Amino acid sequence: MQEDPGHSRRPGPTAGLLCGILFVGSALVVLCSSYRSLDGNQQRIGRSQRDVQQTAGPNSSSPPPEKPVAFLSVPMKDDGSRGCKRAVVRWNGNLTRGGFKYEEGQLVVPINGRYWVYFQLIYSTTPKVSECSKPLLLSQGVIWVQKAHDDNKTLLQVEDTVPDYKRMFRKTLQASAAFDLAAGDRLFVLTNSPGLLYNLGYLGADLEL
Repeated sequence: MQEDPGHSRRPGPTAGLLCGILFVGSALVVLCSSYRSLDGNQQRIGRSQRDVQQTAGPNSSSPPPEKPVAFLSVPMKDDGSRGCKRAVVRWNGNLTRGGFKYEEGQLVVPINGRYWVYFQLIYSTTPKVSECSKPLLLSQGVIWVQKAHDDNKTLLQVEDTVPDYKRMFRKTLQASAAFDLAAGDRLFVLTNSPGLLYNLGYLGADLEL
C-alpha cells in the first residue's frame, strides 16, 4: 500500500525520546554556561571591591583624599598709588582644597604632580593713574618659586599694548598650560599695571589625574 503524500508521518517513540535527550542536554549546556558567566562577573565585582578597599584604606568608611584644586578670584583693587609699578596681585576670594594653601597672594602647592595652571586679569581706564608711559605695555605673568632651588621662573607671560590709556579701554589678558610642580612650590601673579586692574580676574591650579 502506498502512503498518502498529503500527510506527514508521525514521529515514533524512539524519535521522541531522542529529542527529549537532546533538549535536556542543551538545557544543561545553557545552565552551565550561565553559571560560568555569573561566576566570572562575581570575580570581577570581588576584584573591584578589593581595589576600592585598598584605595580607601583599611577603614572602608574613610573618604578618598581630595583632589588638589585652587581658585583665587577678584583681585584687590588698587587705589592708584602703585600705578604702573610692578606688584604682586592679591586676591579677595580664594577656594583651596586638597592641601593647597593661600598666603599673601601666593598659592602653595601641596604635592608633587602635573598641574593645569591658568590665569586672567582685566585692565580698564582709571583717572587716578598718571605715571604710565604712552603707549602703555600691559604685562603680566605667573611666577613659579621653586622650593628646592629658591629660584623664581616665569611660567606664563602675556602682554598687550594700549596706545592711550587715558582714553576709555578694557583689555583682557589670559593664558594657561600644564606644568610639573613639587610640594612646597609657590605660584603668584605679577603685573606691571596694578593701578589699571579691574575687579574681575582669577588664578587657578588643578592637579591632573
